[in-house]
Order: sequence, then C-alpha cells, then structure tokens
Amino acid sequence: MTKKRNNWARLVATIEWLNLTANSFAMKIGMSRCEHLYQIKRGNFGITPDLADRITKHFPEISRTWLLTGAGHMLTSQSTDGHNIPYYDDEVEYLLSRIDNTKPTGYVDMPLIPSCEIVVKSNCKAMVDARNFSTHLFIRNVDPTEITADKEYVLMLPRETMWRRVKAVKGYNITLTTNNEGVVPDLTVDVTDVIQAWQVIARTDVLSF
Repeated sequence: MTKKRNNWARLVATIEWLNLTANSFAMKIGMSRCEHLYQIKRGNFGITPDLADRITKHFPEISRTWLLTGAGHMLTSQSTDGHNIPYYDDEVEYLLSRIDNTKPTGYVDMPLIPSCEIVVKSNCKAMVDARNFSTHLFIRNVDPTEITADKEYVLMLPRETMWRRVKAVKGYNITLTTNNEGVVPDLTVDVTDVIQAWQVIARTDVLSF
C-alpha cells in the first residue's frame, strides 16, 4: 500500500508544482477526465509508462524516471548531468522493488556519465568477477521496448530482479546471458513481462578495501 500512496504523492507533487488542479492537469495531458488519476489515488493503478510519457511529453521539465520509480529528482533541471547522482548502498536486485521507500545513501559526481540516473551496488555472481570485492552500477531507466542486444540491463520481472547481458532480441523474446559462463543458464523472457528496465551505462569494480 505504501508504494501505491507514493504513486499518488508524486502525482500530487507534480500537479502542485505546475500550479494546476487535478482536472486541468488531466486535460493538459490529453485525458478527457481525471477519473484515472483518482484510481491511482485509490490504489487501483500505478503510474504506467504510458502515463509517464503523457506527462513528460507535455511537461518535459518533469523527470520520467522519478514519476515511475521515485528515484532521483522531480525536475529534470535538478537531475544529474553527471552531478549529484543518487547513490544507494544496497544490492540492486533488492533495491528497485522498494526504491520508493528508500532514501539515497548519498550523492556522487560522475560527469563522464551524464545519462546515469542512479548508482547501486551488485555482487551478482553471474556477472561480477569473483576477484572483485563489489561492483557499482551506473544505470538509467529505459522503456522495455528499447532493450537491444549486446548491452547490460537490470530487469525487474514479476518474480525477481536480475542484472544480465542481452544476448539476442527476437520479436518480443529477449535472451539473457551472463558474463561468467556456467554460473546460470541463459534465460529467455517476454518483453511484456518486464516491469522495469534499467540500462547499465557504466560500472566500477572495487577490488578490495
């Protein structure tokens, strides 16, 4: 229920920042009435990628990633451009499902990676060199339909969240593989089952302390 409340809280923050009423906001983004927004308030729906796209199309100053997940900042002008990137000292496989209720541990500057939206940890044995103490991932939220082969993603699926490399994309089928052969077998998932997709823009490996 907390996650559902947070969806509505982000909508309220957006509407108030724009100095609009719920009805006028709904009309601005092309909705005939605001009933769908109140369904979100009641917890019947969340903020979908389609709704986030509607909002950011008409109000590009609002961050799509923040609308969908609560990560980062509401305004794109507050967003990183490689600076003030939210850092979470938590495993990515567990964090993304509860990022709404998790405050960043701190903020980092990485101007060489301007498209990064958050930084998270991972010790995924299928992807990390066994000699590394830990790995930090610089990731950004993308639409699942934008997933392409030969790139790494963190995918939130109905039963688990995993960091994998995309081996192939054929139609709706995405074949996932690992950086360390033999740890786990390749897996094929349907893109429609992907709840959230985060592209790995860069990573840093901590060898030891």
